[in-house]
Amino acid sequence: MKTYLIALIGLLVFGLQSCAPDEEVYKELPKAVYFANRPATGAANLTNSASGRRTVPTGVARIYVNQLYDRDVVVNFSIGGTAVAGQDYTPPAAMSVTIPAGKYFGEITFPVLNNPAQTANRTVVFTMTSATEEFALGIGFPRGYFTFTYTITP
Repeated sequence: MKTYLIALIGLLVFGLQSCAPDEEVYKELPKAVYFANRPATGAANLTNSASGRRTVPTGVARIYVNQLYDRDVVVNFSIGGTAVAGQDYTPPAAMSVTIPAGKYFGEITFPVLNNPAQTANRTVVFTMTSATEEFALGIGFPRGYFTFTYTITP
């Protein structure tokens, strides 16, 4: 009986020591920023493009974070495309946008110039170049939505 009691005590001590804390079931979501157009009410699709006539005074591109963050996120970008700065649009003063802490998006706004010489579509292409707080550029695989195309139509 004494042997069984010692074995039972040993088993209990060993069993209690080998219990590990529960492992996390879900990994932390990677932080990412991405371009998307303002979704229409009830829309299920995202798009990373928009268009407007040359008479529209302001073009807008939104950069989103995939999760709320407790600090500001600054995203730097470059501009390309077929539209001519100073003739078809005025580039933003800063080549970065700040997504405020606790918000899901920040906006890049730029004046569209009513260029009477424009007879064909012209594009303003924004490309993210870097982001603070180790945010990845784009979402999904293979990291889409890191560019945004705004088409200025005649």
